[in-house]
Amino acid sequence: MTRQEQYEILGRIHTEKHEAERELALLKSKAKNFAEIFLQLSILLKEKPEDILFEGDAFQTVLGPMVERMFRVVDIDGHSLKELVSSIKAAAAKVREKNDELRSLNQA
Repeated sequence: MTRQEQYEILGRIHTEKHEAERELALLKSKAKNFAEIFLQLSILLKEKPEDILFEGDAFQTVLGPMVERMFRVVDIDGHSLKELVSSIKAAAAKVREKNDELRSLNQA
């Protein structure tokens, strides 16, 4: 393998690694959003479950408390959470794989 071919391979792997890192960062940001929603919901479940409202629920603004947060069922869907976690695991594995590839090429 020529030096030029080695540089091309290293460049491709670096690019793939950076893409995988960006994807992982995006997925972790989505996970953080899930965590924020679950935190808010868990506090309300513990302290005032009667104040929890979901998008589309009927409520009376005159008699009811001020609603700080209206939850969407889609935001707390377990299936979506499972898919997100699986995607994070796959992206993290890809980053590790690219790091391993770079390490092995640098040692050769």
